[in-house]
Amino acid sequence: MTSTQETLQQVMKLYDAGELRQAEILCRQVLELEPENADAHHFIGVIAYDVQNFRAAEEYIQKAIELNPDNPSCYLNMGNVAHEQGRYEESIQWYERAVVFNYEGNKKAYNNMGVSLTRLGRLDQALENLAKANEMDPAYFEAHNNFGETLKFSGRYDRAFEAYEKAIAIAPEFVPARWNRSMLLLLMGEFDRGWNEYEWRWKRP
Repeated sequence: MTSTQETLQQVMKLYDAGELRQAEILCRQVLELEPENADAHHFIGVIAYDVQNFRAAEEYIQKAIELNPDNPSCYLNMGNVAHEQGRYEESIQWYERAVVFNYEGNKKAYNNMGVSLTRLGRLDQALENLAKANEMDPAYFEAHNNFGETLKFSGRYDRAFEAYEKAIAIAPEFVPARWNRSMLLLLMGEFDRGWNEYEWRWKRP
């Protein structure tokens, strides 16, 4: 007989493979047997977030937090839910709760907090958090890209360009950094390079 832990490991494999519906089905099977299983609630919440069912995501992840308040990933994901709905102040509060636990996922919390702070126009604070994410993982290309975006908004184009270059050096096919670099080149008047890089727009979602 398959244990709950084995079933949840299978959920993670299905999730990583993009089989969200099958992952959800297994989670619900777990909850039928163990209605108070925090991990199953959390996983369903993450799946709901991925398909942009934010109301369900919030309900399930909140339930997971009630059942297990010591899982920092829940706070990170609640922050993501709030962020995607434009509730940036609230998202920052969730991310701050995540970093308290001092776990390896902190880099994502610092990165995402930086993005929320950028949305609120608190650019210096945003740069501090994004820098922390990059310090924790110098290969974190998403954070380099977001660092570049925040620098661009603050008018520091040269440093922004360097940040995009770092992101692209690590992940040459990372479309957001390519796109952002093209827009920055156009802003800087480097039209030949900018329009050439602008072709990456076709690879955007």
